[in-house]
Amino acid sequence: MQQHEKQAHVNAWQNSGLTKAAYARQHGINSKTFGRWCRHDQLNVKDKPGALVPVTFQAEASPPLPGFMMLRLSSGHRLELPMSISPRWVAELLQCQV
Repeated sequence: MQQHEKQAHVNAWQNSGLTKAAYARQHGINSKTFGRWCRHDQLNVKDKPGALVPVTFQAEASPPLPGFMMLRLSSGHRLELPMSISPRWVAELLQCQV
């Protein structure tokens, strides 16, 4: 299978809402092989153009614990994350918001 076909499957899985194993089973792909494709895709994130994610900071009535940041999503949910978390991971998380 060519790289662009593998990437198309990874992209389709990311939008499917299925687990990796369920997606692989549904498409007749060995689950370990598919997992390797996904890991390869994650390792190559640095080769993909970055996306800017708008972020607004404001004072919070109940501040997060020391060493944590709080994200308030447009859905109204709040998420507290350690300050040590990767900014790239946070950006990817925010892109996944529906």
